[in-house]
Amino acid sequence: MKVEDAIEIVSQTNPGMVRSHNEDSVAQNAACGLVVLADGMGGYNA
Repeated sequence: MKVEDAIEIVSQTNPGMVRSHNEDSVAQNAACGLVVLADGMGGYNA
């Protein structure tokens, strides 16, 4: 069985009620079972 047949990857982000821009990011590669989550800075200046 292939990894991508064994797992289902889903994601959802929300900027919330305070922010107008969502900086969260999710990348995935089901073929190798890789998921990367980057949590945004929440309004802080970079």
